[in-house]
Amino acid sequence: MEKYHKMAARIAAALFAFIFVCVSCSEKPGPESPDVPVPQNGKFVRVESTSVLTPAEIVAEVIKKAPTASAYQSALTGLVPSDIVLNRVLYTTYDPTGALVEASGIIAWPANITEVSGIVSVQHGTCDIDNPPSRQKFSAELIPVIRTVPGKPNAGDVVIMADYLGYGASRTDDLQHPYMHADFTGSACADLFVAANDFLGAKADSLGFDVTDKNVTLIGYSQGGQASMATYIELVRRGYEDRIAKVLAGGGPYDLAAFFTTFAASDELFYSRSGYVPYVIRGLAWGDQLSIDPANVYAPEVISSGMVDKFSTTMLSSWHHLLGGDVNKVLNADFFAPAPSYNGNKDVVAVMESLASNSLVNRKVGHPEKVTLFHSKTDEQVPYSCSVNAGAKWGCEVFDLETQNNHTKAGDEFYLRYLDYWNLFKMFLN
Repeated sequence: MEKYHKMAARIAAALFAFIFVCVSCSEKPGPESPDVPVPQNGKFVRVESTSVLTPAEIVAEVIKKAPTASAYQSALTGLVPSDIVLNRVLYTTYDPTGALVEASGIIAWPANITEVSGIVSVQHGTCDIDNPPSRQKFSAELIPVIRTVPGKPNAGDVVIMADYLGYGASRTDDLQHPYMHADFTGSACADLFVAANDFLGAKADSLGFDVTDKNVTLIGYSQGGQASMATYIELVRRGYEDRIAKVLAGGGPYDLAAFFTTFAASDELFYSRSGYVPYVIRGLAWGDQLSIDPANVYAPEVISSGMVDKFSTTMLSSWHHLLGGDVNKVLNADFFAPAPSYNGNKDVVAVMESLASNSLVNRKVGHPEKVTLFHSKTDEQVPYSCSVNAGAKWGCEVFDLETQNNHTKAGDEFYLRYLDYWNLFKMFLN
């Protein structure tokens, strides 16, 4: 029995370690009354601001987030084809309460283009709510906007990136965010895609370019890989399958069971990024509208220290050192009790069920030929088996990244491969 409990503890710790390492809905019905207008999501609201950034400014911002790129700063600057036009926009989406809210995002393109070769939807990684991508000068994950089209010097892509719910314009007073919730991640990103299409169509005469190709590419790494798959599933559900050219998802957490196999043999219950434990519990609880008693899901130390109140008032990046790395002092002990009852703790059961229901490996992918999963075989944060198992389940290709033992640098490789610059810069990463 002691051995069984120890294994259960390892599995629970592995599950949470998996969810928290990634740093990173169905349409709701409108009012039933025929006299009340039915609100719709995915509507373009307005441009909040527009800026034009030079190649040097863009590369400087990328290096702030990806310091490893500093080794090739000069070369990167020379590869940015032109100034970049960046629009911070508002659009409509539903939040987990069913309310139609204004959300924020980015629509960007090279300033020199006269025709659009496609739309690229980038899904970003986790960041503090105080620092959403749309409030940054230039988010490093917008780097696909510099991609050039061979033989067409005046063609380029329109790149869009949504702030996830709870970031930017949709920020709540108590800092709610449906972290790792598959449906609300997918819906927020899909709604920006719909809104961006409306914007580009309405402004076609004044923008100075023609949208000759309206196909969309979905791209993201780590949590962004999970979000890209969630967005793909949501867009297909809405009938946009024919518009989706390809999905490139790197290093993503698609398969929870893979973590059971990878970590069950470990005795470690230490996790240095322990703030992601309450972040995912709060996120899934908000996304699924669960009513959870904090004392039933957190360790006594979290309750007595007053950290529960800090979750609603302070930024995620400050939580890790306040909580410490001992998972036993973050999670309620019932998480380590035998499944499926978890000592009869209904709130632990609800969280575990929510984790399972938001595992994308259990979702259907109808056209796997459009999907490529990228992963390093020796990824130390998100096991390679996650992509292998998802690829086998969905029937899609799994591409092995060359970078070894470094999840973050493998992400650099992922984006450099998309830009077709990997062979130029891999010497700086290996």
